[in-house]
Amino acid sequence: MTSFAKLLYKAFLTITVATAPAVGETVQIPGPAGPLEGEILRAHNALQWVIIIPGSGPIDRNGNSEELGLNSDTSALLAQEYLSIGLTSLRIDKRGFFGSRLAISDPAEVSLTGYAQDVTQWSEHAREQGAECVWLAGHSEGCLVSLIVA
Repeated sequence: MTSFAKLLYKAFLTITVATAPAVGETVQIPGPAGPLEGEILRAHNALQWVIIIPGSGPIDRNGNSEELGLNSDTSALLAQEYLSIGLTSLRIDKRGFFGSRLAISDPAEVSLTGYAQDVTQWSEHAREQGAECVWLAGHSEGCLVSLIVA
């Protein structure tokens, strides 16, 4: 391989690695009747975390809903951006849905207060993991939950 070809190959590897999505770590904490689940994208030595809270309805931790025809990965993309600026993010599934489906028997029985209790527990989990500052980022219903927790 010529030195120019090696240089191109190194450039390709650098671009590919830099643009590849980070792999998250699935985590669980206790919920009211079963586990609550989320996914962490850890920035190296980050002391600030952002908890990303989904909006109303059956929206998963990535911001998608097959039932509603949403497939935009808005929350997952937001988490990638947070990672790029050195913030750790935690995307959560609301109790009764997706990875947190066993946390309550009927998702229609959930209140904003219940969701706020869950986010408070997630915040405590982040602090146990070394977060000195925990930010809350929510869309729609997730924003209301953030205000209650704050």
